[in-house]
Amino acid sequence: MNILRTILLLIPMVCFATESFSQFTIAKDKSKQYKPKGIDSINRIEITNDYFSPAKSLAERRQLRKDRNYIEFIPKLSINPIQAEYWKEGDVNSFTGFVHLYFKHVYTNAPFSVEYSFDSKYGLNSVDGDVFKNLDILNLNTQTTWQIKGQWSYALSSNFRSQFTKSYASRTDDRMVSKFMSPATIDVAGGLKYGKLPGTAIAVTISPIAGRILVVSSDTLSNQGRHGVEKGKHSKTSLGSSLNIGVDTKFAKNKLRYRSEVYAFTDWDETYTARWKNTLDLDITRFLSTSFYLEMYYDNLAVTPKKTIVAYYSSLTIALSYKFTNK
Repeated sequence: MNILRTILLLIPMVCFATESFSQFTIAKDKSKQYKPKGIDSINRIEITNDYFSPAKSLAERRQLRKDRNYIEFIPKLSINPIQAEYWKEGDVNSFTGFVHLYFKHVYTNAPFSVEYSFDSKYGLNSVDGDVFKNLDILNLNTQTTWQIKGQWSYALSSNFRSQFTKSYASRTDDRMVSKFMSPATIDVAGGLKYGKLPGTAIAVTISPIAGRILVVSSDTLSNQGRHGVEKGKHSKTSLGSSLNIGVDTKFAKNKLRYRSEVYAFTDWDETYTARWKNTLDLDITRFLSTSFYLEMYYDNLAVTPKKTIVAYYSSLTIALSYKFTNK
């Protein structure tokens, strides 16, 4: 019993008197670690562009078209009917109608610019059912310019002038004197233009080299030798020089507009022609306007009812009108 007690007492003494050691080791992972190849050779790209907006791009294109293009369209209609029945001063019924269409388009992409216009007028009057035409003009103009310096530009111009329907000698004389393409005048000229682009109040075009083709397509008029074309022929070609002076200005708070154009052509055979057109417009309201028109024409080869140096036409009208422009 004493031996057992002695052993039990020695066990705690041995535990507290003896140092004990213990070690734990974490084994290394001998498997191959994954490392992407070539990761260091990839060039990083920084995105610096702004975000593309379709709406913004569309708006920019629209603004660019508006800046480069100028469009003007003016239709006019004037009607003046007079009817009288059992009127003591006389029963005379009359009707006067007038239509005017004006269109202009200018495209500018500096230093290049192109301008073309359409100007047509047609008028009828009727007295007691007898209808007679008193105005018939068809006019097309184009001009292409290339700016040199300042207000100077190279210019290439063309003009076509004719009429829509037949014209007769008088109300009581049904002899035909002109019709569509009889005559027709085609002018082509190249030279220099002085004036701001795409347009200015005053613009002058000087063309040292100009050509003119005079056409009479009607056999009847050709056989009569009318409009400066030899009998039996349908055209005449001339070479010479031309001068064009144009004015387009507004005043009185843009209520009044004055347009004028002088065109002169002389060929090398010393044949002279000149035309001066003047239009003064007064905008009374948005849909009502008053216009005064005066055109003077000189042609030493022209055949007129009465021999004269200068032929002219003038009119004063109050018309329904509407002006459309994109600027």
